Amino acid sequence: MAPAPVVRILERIARQPTAPMHEHAVLEEATRLARGFGASVRRDPWGNLLLSPPGKRGGPAVWLVAHTDHPGVEITGSGHATVLGGVRASYFRRGLRLRFYHDGEAVPARLARYAAASQRVSLQDGPEARSLRRGDFGVFELEDFRLSRSLVHARQLDDLAGSAVSLAVMERACLSRRLNLHALLTRAEEIGFVGSLGAAADRRIPAAATVVNIEASKAIPGVQPCLDFAHLHARAGDGTMNTYDEWSKALEMYAKILGDESLKRRHIHLSGIEYGPKGEKNPLPLEEADLDLKFIFRALHDLGCSGRILCESPIMEEDALNMKKAWLKESGENE
Repeated sequence: MAPAPVVRILERIARQPTAPMHEHAVLEEATRLARGFGASVRRDPWGNLLLSPPGKRGGPAVWLVAHTDHPGVEITGSGHATVLGGVRASYFRRGLRLRFYHDGEAVPARLARYAAASQRVSLQDGPEARSLRRGDFGVFELEDFRLSRSLVHARQLDDLAGSAVSLAVMERACLSRRLNLHALLTRAEEIGFVGSLGAAADRRIPAAATVVNIEASKAIPGVQPCLDFAHLHARAGDGTMNTYDEWSKALEMYAKILGDESLKRRHIHLSGIEYGPKGEKNPLPLEEADLDLKFIFRALHDLGCSGRILCESPIMEEDALNMKKAWLKESGENE
């Protein structure tokens, strides 16, 4: 059986090396794919790709968002590099194989030492390592892409899988002539949401549009996502996701994807939260935060949600009781 279109798209972009601020090969391949579908392709000042189907489309706009980078390393000096993105220190063992790119050519290298505090990598000495220059980037030496039965094995599925899904849906939108669907493929997510925050600041996506973040994850039967309302509120860094309409739309989208029954088995994390332009900083007591509980609980109640809420506040016992009081007030239930 031939691979599904989304798998063929994934193979094409997964075979391109990528790292934060070094996504050019993936973005170029995505551009070729999108134009082949008939989509219009634009680059914003942050280097993000904005994809739209041809012609005018009616109805509410839907935007898919995915990032095109994956953790990697960048040469900062002779024999030294810094890690770009979040990777566990335990992976940086002596002898770890890396693949750098210098003037478009692959250069093999091996790790000599790793300093977790500074995220600094020292390379084993050799002619290949000495040929590298400041600004050259590297990836982990793993297979680019392999399809085995129904499983894809690849080095950088997070989030090229999301990018492939966005491109596959864009292809369908171009063919349908009706779907008002667009895609934003961002840069440098792994080092602080650089591309997505830039696009948000420039208002690249209309305020009335529905935004769906396509992120890679592992599917396990019986396991469903945890909803963390504080993280959702903090992620954009601008205080949005704090109204009844926003929470209702988020829950309705959740039910549309996972089924109405999923709202009956909710596992929720909740607290106040401090955030900045790059998103979450740390949990806060509810009294010190701007998260509006009444709208969250009203949306949960009106959509018939049930399940459990885990309080993650620094004053857990006190705020758990505050949440209980707020829920009873909004739901009209008795203790």
